Amino acid sequence: TIIYYDASSYGASANIKDYYIWFGEFFTKPQPELVLEKVLWHEFLHIVLDLPKSMHHGHINRIIKQGLKLNGDPNPLGTVGLEC
Repeated sequence: TIIYYDASSYGASANIKDYYIWFGEFFTKPQPELVLEKVLWHEFLHIVLDLPKSMHHGHINRIIKQGLKLNGDPNPLGTVGLEC
């Protein structure tokens, strides 16, 4: 997986086919470490889950909350109108 900064993007996203994760402008501002960790896990799990895309978010949220035991909202930034 390649993780990089994309100045033309605002949030974070993953290219499942090519194994890329990118963070945009939002992440150039100070963010709580837990938010960054959850976003990274969220995007990485999109790449590794072997399920139809429509089933990803429910499984990703469960893995972050119950499997990784990260406190609070498992997707603190939400899905901002982008297809995953």
